[in-house]
Amino acid sequence: ITRSFGFILILFTVRLAFWAVWTRLGVDETASLSANSDSAGYLIPARALLTSGRFLNGDGAPEIGRTPGYPLVIALMIALFGENYLNALITFQLFLSAVAVFAFGRTLDRLGVSAKIRTVLVWVAILNPHDAYFALFVLTDAIAQSLFVFFLAFFIRALQGRNLAQLRDFALAWAFLCAAIFVRPSSLY
Repeated sequence: ITRSFGFILILFTVRLAFWAVWTRLGVDETASLSANSDSAGYLIPARALLTSGRFLNGDGAPEIGRTPGYPLVIALMIALFGENYLNALITFQLFLSAVAVFAFGRTLDRLGVSAKIRTVLVWVAILNPHDAYFALFVLTDAIAQSLFVFFLAFFIRALQGRNLAQLRDFALAWAFLCAAIFVRPSSLY
């Protein structure tokens, strides 16, 4: 377990390095909120959840264009960290992305992928700029993708199990899939 935690910590540090480079390039928090028009579509319902307890869009009508999974995460971050929620959200997304890379590596091992190929694939996943880049925005990409990787990891583990742990793994697999769909419906496909 200590080795696993250490590896996740290294993965997280690599993700934080992407963030550091991002800010050294002069990109500030405003870009995380405004570089993509979808960001407001998540922030408005999140704030409505906190103020009215209802899932509303910018017009004050029920939000029917997106699922509430990601706005709930944002609302939780706002509730816990106030106006510093953005840094907490980005840190959470980067951490979840790092744990997903770890789960990816463990899944490759479970599937019997050779150590050399597994090492290459894990390094590709670690250095994948897409994962680190989209985790720096108020977008569903990092969380939905991580949840989907967790689904796959537990599903494969369940298929290989033979006892009561198999039932637990199937339950966890479906819970992660449901959460991924709740955050980003395209996870279903």
